[in-house]
Amino acid sequence: MLFIRCREKLFWENIMKNKIFKCTVRQMLHSILCIVALVGLCVALQGCKIENQEDKKVQDLDFTVLKDKEIPQDILDMIEGKKYEAFQFTKTSGPYTYLVVGYGKQNTSGYSIQVEDVYLGENSIYVKTALLGPKKDEAVSEVETFPYVVIKIEARDETVIFK
Repeated sequence: MLFIRCREKLFWENIMKNKIFKCTVRQMLHSILCIVALVGLCVALQGCKIENQEDKKVQDLDFTVLKDKEIPQDILDMIEGKKYEAFQFTKTSGPYTYLVVGYGKQNTSGYSIQVEDVYLGENSIYVKTALLGPKKDEAVSEVETFPYVVIKIEARDETVIFK
């Protein structure tokens, strides 16, 4: 037993004097730090995943694009306050959820918004819209416009992701 303790003591003394490892303490600490950083990076990357897997379409949702006169007044008030910048928001009221997308100030008339898709993904509702500019042969006025669209769906609890 005494022999083992003596060998253990010699082993640690040799390590401290760098007789076993032919490097300085500073180099050893640098190597240990690099290993710890690599392990930390590997652990951090384990949490990364590709988002496109989650937006896989599970079901198309029925929706209605509302005309201005059909939009609830409280939503119109919210749009008025946000209209100068691009915005997206949702509001649930009674049996409906309203999905609102605005594209901010445009310098001419002739803009419209196309609702390309509204669907239920695995964990969220996805809304895809596109801003359409004036047609080439269309006469436009040099007047500021603020295109937006209000989409009505049945009330749901899922998070909404605008694309």
